[in-house]
Amino acid sequence: MSSFRKIHSSTSFSVSLDDASQKSSSSSASLQESFATYRNHKLDEIRHKINEANKNLRKSFRSNPDRMMQLRLKFVEQAKKYFNVPYAKKYFSPDSPEYHSKLFLDCCGLVRRVMRDLEYDFGFRIGGGNQAYMFDTLPKTIDKLEDVKPGDLVFIQAIYYNPKMKKQPHNITHVEIMLGEGEKTIGARWNNGKVQVFDSYKFVSKSYHTQEYYIKSIDPWLLGLCRSCCPKHPWCYNTVLRYKKSIFYLDQDKRLKKTTSANDLSRKKKKKKKKKKKKVKIIKSAASSEEVVAAQIQSVEEKCEQIEQTNEEENVEESDDQESQNEDENEDENQDQIEDEQDEPAEQEEQPPAYFDDFYLNQANNSPKEMRPFTSIERGFNILNIK
Repeated sequence: MSSFRKIHSSTSFSVSLDDASQKSSSSSASLQESFATYRNHKLDEIRHKINEANKNLRKSFRSNPDRMMQLRLKFVEQAKKYFNVPYAKKYFSPDSPEYHSKLFLDCCGLVRRVMRDLEYDFGFRIGGGNQAYMFDTLPKTIDKLEDVKPGDLVFIQAIYYNPKMKKQPHNITHVEIMLGEGEKTIGARWNNGKVQVFDSYKFVSKSYHTQEYYIKSIDPWLLGLCRSCCPKHPWCYNTVLRYKKSIFYLDQDKRLKKTTSANDLSRKKKKKKKKKKKKVKIIKSAASSEEVVAAQIQSVEEKCEQIEQTNEEENVEESDDQESQNEDENEDENQDQIEDEQDEPAEQEEQPPAYFDDFYLNQANNSPKEMRPFTSIERGFNILNIK
């Protein structure tokens, strides 16, 4: 019984440690999972509540005709604040004041700007699409000019003269705001023009032809609705207004296909980002290939240097051997020359021609000294040892 108790106590102690480690790891994972499920559950509740609240507001408040007309007039007045804003920077010369403007608005940019200025009045934030996107969100078409109200939008369907121009959905090329005064509109019509009032929405363009005009009612926007009614073009923009400081902000909710309005990017910007990434990859690959080539060149240069060093060493050894051989040969030749000189009689130096007085002095003194090419007087002093 004693041995059994010892074994039992040891096993129970080891199992208790493993259980504690498993509990500590599982507790941290369970906290994260529980918070994620709580957050998702609360987000579902928020969506449901927002949808119900919007429905009730549309029925009671937003559908009020007086309120809708006031918002129409406010929409037109807000558009008038952008009078004289230039169309685009590239169509003006650098010397003109329009080139240095802080703001530029084209036809759809004007409508988008006004809608985002009044987004809390309309109850949504309009997406970043162009005039074709706006055309798909307004299904109601007005046939009679008498039924047009201030703020309604007129769209132009046409075909570009230039075949290289990007084809728009439904061929919608232009949009302007109706003033509710006959055919008068507010818009940015010309490339080198500005936002202004036009007497008629009908005009002849230099960029496109075969125009067709469609006047659309903005009643869905006044009721807080901004959804695409075209099955071919869903235009996935999230138009719900939310505050970023809330923990239930939907910018990181992966279950939503739509992005938030604050982080919403147009397709052009996304394409530009993709192109930039591709360029960066190409540059990196080129740099890596250049590095590989440089490394190969360095290895080849090092090998060439090693070969040159070996050749130089061999040349030095050969030159040393040759020098030693040449020295030995030179010594032998010198010895032979010395021996030949000893055997041969020495050559007698030629004496310079003697003058008369020199000859006289030699005869007088009977001296066999050498005659030098001095004058007779100098040679006389030399012979007589006079300094």
